[in-house]
Amino acid sequence: MTAQTGTLFLTDLDRRARGDARIHLVSTVFLAGLAGLIGNLRLDEWGFFSFGDSAGALWSALGTAALWLGLALAISHFAGTAYRDYIAGVMTDTGLLYLVLEHDPHEVLKPLTQRETWATLRLKPGQDGLSFRGRMLLMLKTYPACVASLGFHPYPQLLRWTARIMDYVLIALTATFACVIYRSVSDALAAIPPALPLLKVLAWSLLALILVRATLGITRRTALWLALVDVFVGDIDRGKAILAGGM
Repeated sequence: MTAQTGTLFLTDLDRRARGDARIHLVSTVFLAGLAGLIGNLRLDEWGFFSFGDSAGALWSALGTAALWLGLALAISHFAGTAYRDYIAGVMTDTGLLYLVLEHDPHEVLKPLTQRETWATLRLKPGQDGLSFRGRMLLMLKTYPACVASLGFHPYPQLLRWTARIMDYVLIALTATFACVIYRSVSDALAAIPPALPLLKVLAWSLLALILVRATLGITRRTALWLALVDVFVGDIDRGKAILAGGM
């Protein structure tokens, strides 16, 4: 089988990154719309759930989906730009690409190869690990550990702290939601009306936080791939390749 050229590999990487981002956007918009539809459920006096006004439920689903679409696009744009610019600078300024391109990656990155981040990026069986594709895949899979070993942070500080704080808030919110659910079930068994408004607020907050956190995660992953493309090839919307621009 003919080895994949560097240009073809980078083109495929760019296509895959953008495709993954689109799939994530479509799936989360669908989830947001479904949540808007479910959020329109009403509990009648007989204890049955119903949508009541069908048109209202449909508009609720469409409005929620549209609201999330705007937020997701904004997050992807601003966070993606910040990630790409920072990662591209780290790859070139720290000498990471020089180490990967000029030295045996299995020797340079050997202590780090166990810390793979994305199992979907794999070297093909029998493929020469010294090829451009092999070197780049190895670097992408171990990027955080590689950069940390050089004494730098792999991602922008503001986004690192944002993700960390969101993780803590998500844990606290999940625990609170579970407690409220338990209390509501206990109240229902005791013929006490459940606190539906509080449940809805917590459920919406939890869903929004999960979607935002997931969007930041996919944006960070695709930005890493796109940053590598920026360095070697460039982007038609962002000017010349970084390495070419510095020559």
